[in-house]
Amino acid sequence: MSDELDDLFQDSDDKQDTRLTATNGKWKVMIVDDEPGVHEVTLMILKTFTVEGRALEFISAYTGRDAMQEIVKHPDTALIFLDVVMESDHAGLDVVKHIRETLKNRFVRIVLRTGQPGVAPEEAVIVEYDINDYKEKNELQRQKLITSTVAAIRSYRDIMTIEGNLRSLEKLVESSRSLFDVNLIDRFFSEVLVQLNSILTLDTNTLTDVYSSILTDNSMDDLMVISATGLYQQYKDKRVAEAVSTDDLAMIKRAFAENRDVYTEKQAVTCLRTGNDISNLVFIDNRNGISLWDKKLIDIFCAHASMYFDSVKQHKMEQSLKLSHEIQMNMLPRDFSSVGGRYGVDLFAFLQPAREIGGDLYDFFAMDDSHLCIAIGDVSDKGVHAALIMSAAKITLRALAKVYKSPEIILEALNKELCAQNSGMFVTFFLGIMDIRTGELAFSNAGHNPPYLLYDSAEPKEMLIDTGFPLGVMDDFKYLKEVVSLKKGNGIFIYTDGVTDARDVKQQSFTAHTLVPLLSTNRNDSANRLVDRIVDTLKTFIGEAPQFDDIAMLVLKYL
Repeated sequence: MSDELDDLFQDSDDKQDTRLTATNGKWKVMIVDDEPGVHEVTLMILKTFTVEGRALEFISAYTGRDAMQEIVKHPDTALIFLDVVMESDHAGLDVVKHIRETLKNRFVRIVLRTGQPGVAPEEAVIVEYDINDYKEKNELQRQKLITSTVAAIRSYRDIMTIEGNLRSLEKLVESSRSLFDVNLIDRFFSEVLVQLNSILTLDTNTLTDVYSSILTDNSMDDLMVISATGLYQQYKDKRVAEAVSTDDLAMIKRAFAENRDVYTEKQAVTCLRTGNDISNLVFIDNRNGISLWDKKLIDIFCAHASMYFDSVKQHKMEQSLKLSHEIQMNMLPRDFSSVGGRYGVDLFAFLQPAREIGGDLYDFFAMDDSHLCIAIGDVSDKGVHAALIMSAAKITLRALAKVYKSPEIILEALNKELCAQNSGMFVTFFLGIMDIRTGELAFSNAGHNPPYLLYDSAEPKEMLIDTGFPLGVMDDFKYLKEVVSLKKGNGIFIYTDGVTDARDVKQQSFTAHTLVPLLSTNRNDSANRLVDRIVDTLKTFIGEAPQFDDIAMLVLKYL
């Protein structure tokens, strides 16, 4: 054979983006023939031959039965030169049928060879049995044998590349779904590397630590290893600088500084993003190189991971808010009946934040054997910050009530404390202290909307009280003490403006014009029943509209 032909097959310019060419393994070629001479000639011609830098590994079988056993041992065989007539006239076809139908191996390329042209299979048989080529033995001289080998192995390579890519894409979808099911941040980070590693090592015949990876935080001054695989697994929870070289660390920091992914021949730094900001970085080190297909898989997977990370963070936030809601609601007193029975009052309260947690509050507690404290407040915002201010106000109120016994003094001390916190928020507050021996209610107001007095035989009346100034704004404000006397059967309804400011889908407000008739119609109901009627009416009024503001109310009737 000419040197030009040898050069053509020895070093192909057909560069394929496949892991098969990156594993530095050998192409397996099986020779199945009952004539030892055929084995010797084939080996003599092909034993030093390489295809795309990979040598050939030969497997010999002398009967169809032997061939069936060998293909089970070597399912990654690329090419079989298969004699038709061996222990029987159809032994070769039996081998093909076993490979294609029983073993379901559609990848190996099969070239039938026969020295008896008279028993050559018909075209229909070749098609039916998925035979890739058919040659008479006298055709397979050096040039044709090499040509046939290269063509078959390249065909096998392309089929395996397509198959590998399809499997990778299927794994990519499966891995993305796996990520989507993870709802804990720590598990999510571990799952990212596990799934990414499973995608990248899908078609390699090498050790699993060929791909080693690190997932870091975004604290560039001192990057930490959140999760790791392969050679870096031992560095979990340690500094990235301890795990990688100085050059690798510089490449990771460059990716962060330039807000872009960085790829080299054997390494990659890719970013998990929240919007346009980098939340985490993934460093990948591959001994055998990162192919273009690997890069595409990494890009797609990390894009999905970034999207799902937002979902995980959202889930974590939702879980945190749910827990915060439970904590906030558990801070509210619920022992209405025992307090009411002890002090001879009918008492009930209700709170519904506009979000999971909010800034409205109510409270009631015993100050001594004859005095009951009631309070309601409204922080100037909603959400987590408002809930923290509300909690601080409630805890401080109870502490101050152990020291001071007059509502205006308690409000002044509470105001100083909230001003000192400098939260940037203010709190409207109504505080009352009832002497259950006389029905006298001493109260002080800090910018809160006036309560309504409830009568068993007259219309409710909005109280004309001093407006006062919200807490948390002026630390030296002096509050006014006022007094109202409740007779048997009379009561007080205090509430936050989330009640009267409630809006329906047309943005119409509930207003006092709707509230007052409810208080009038149900004035003889129990405190619990009255609150329930108002809540039900509000729900019907709001309908499908989102709740505009936190809602709180408290009813006390003197018995």
